[in-house]
Amino acid sequence: MVRSPTAHGESQLTVTKPKPCLLTVHAHPDDESEFGAGSVVRYHRAGTRTVLVCCTDGGEGRVPNPDISSVDDRTDVIVMRREELRRAAAIVGYDEVVLLGYPDSGAVDRVDRPASCFAELPLDEEVVRVVEVIRHERPQVVVTYSDDQRAYPHPDHIRAHEVAVRAFDAAGVASAWPHAGPPWQPSKLYYTVTSRERRRSVNERYASLGMDAPFSADASGGLQGRGDPGMAPPQSRVTTVIDVTSYVHLWIEGMRAHRSQLRPAKDRLLRIPAEVADEVFGHEEFVLARDLTGRGALEEMETDLFAGVHGESVGAHPRTVGRRLA
Repeated sequence: MVRSPTAHGESQLTVTKPKPCLLTVHAHPDDESEFGAGSVVRYHRAGTRTVLVCCTDGGEGRVPNPDISSVDDRTDVIVMRREELRRAAAIVGYDEVVLLGYPDSGAVDRVDRPASCFAELPLDEEVVRVVEVIRHERPQVVVTYSDDQRAYPHPDHIRAHEVAVRAFDAAGVASAWPHAGPPWQPSKLYYTVTSRERRRSVNERYASLGMDAPFSADASGGLQGRGDPGMAPPQSRVTTVIDVTSYVHLWIEGMRAHRSQLRPAKDRLLRIPAEVADEVFGHEEFVLARDLTGRGALEEMETDLFAGVHGESVGAHPRTVGRRLA
């Protein structure tokens, strides 16, 4: 189901939610399939409610797939990318997709960003909308991008990180935006990452097959943006590794659902033999940024995003929060 958060005067929808709940905050349609999607599949298949907050409409994105006719109208791009998001979210297994609908901020090197784009709007205006979603969905675990985005410093990824972290910290504070619903404090905040060591290892495996490196600064395409693998976070920051070997094919299928973004170089990268794909992409890395479980410092690598989350915090309950999108 895809919806937008409540705006005053809109028709409303009452939803009763199951738990536990995993909520992710991403910048654009297609990021949800590229960053940490295997883990979303895994938890969805295990019965966890999975919720995506997609911050922008993707309307400034290019259409680099030569098999798709040129699309010049921004509205047509938005409609196309929203439909691709619907298909990809179904593949990955998101139970709910919340569209904030902000205009995206364009390419990394764009210098003339309008004041109305996601990266330029007042931060608090965006934070309160994610606070509302958190208080409605009541996730125990929230996932977003890393605080270290030097490898691919897209302004929308940087802003999505800022919004998610601020919303995580504010959602449990009763005095913060009380109109956004009863306070709810998630237990854990994670950053989805692919460490520099992991990127180099994957690149080496591709090279052994005579294929181009998937993590590259090459402007023609790559995975998780185009940036120097050496600028990615070091593996020493990784706290959590999730085994997604059984779901790599769905990660790839989710990315392919975003046909408009499937540039030729990326398409070739996804044609890796299935058995090799399971080998090189079968584990996803995370950095535990906030841990409010009260269990103390980690002494070994985590293998479960919900480790230390004890039971279900509250019973499911209905609340009027938003409108359904056609």
